[in-house]
Amino acid sequence: MAVTHEGKGLATEVATIGPAAEAVAGIAVIVLAILALANIAPQSLAAIAAIVTGAALLLQVTDATAEYAATMTTGTEVVHAGAVGNGMSVGFLAGGAGIVLGILALLGVGTMHLIAAALIVLGGAWLLGSGVAAETARHRLGTVAADAMGRGMVRQAVAAAAGAQALIGLATIILGILAFMPMPQMVLILVAFLALGASLLLTGAAGAGTMAKLWRR
Repeated sequence: MAVTHEGKGLATEVATIGPAAEAVAGIAVIVLAILALANIAPQSLAAIAAIVTGAALLLQVTDATAEYAATMTTGTEVVHAGAVGNGMSVGFLAGGAGIVLGILALLGVGTMHLIAAALIVLGGAWLLGSGVAAETARHRLGTVAADAMGRGMVRQAVAAAAGAQALIGLATIILGILAFMPMPQMVLILVAFLALGASLLLTGAAGAGTMAKLWRR
């Protein structure tokens, strides 16, 4: 199903602020994971990392929604609403679940198992949402690249980014499942959060850089 629309408003502002906030959330998750690896209140910090990651995922969904609205506004592209909408729904539900599980873990309700479950949910969202992230990145980079060579580079960059996000999501799911087994649970959990934090940082920084270029035009 193809959707086009005209009109412009708050979507552009949200799409500009969102990537920078994602990068900040990524840095926060990385710092929390490193401190927890240093054995500084590891369970509490891991639970907080789950909350921050869930909130960042909700922010990504908001950002993707804004990009989708901006795409419809320009009327220059055709967007497949069904695929994008499904990906956004998964991200919204997974982000909310990550926050709830993180809060429960922070309150001491089956901490390790809840954090591991949060990782599986978040990893699934990363894996299933790679298509939405690719569509968002394609729109951002496509507005910067004007010639045929630039558009070709955009396609390659988007494909690589989507593949990397899918791999990080799959790795997070595997680490979350392993954390339910009699293994060094906390190490597995924190490695997964390091990967998710790095993913948030890279995608957020790339998006913020692209939007900054657009603002300077």
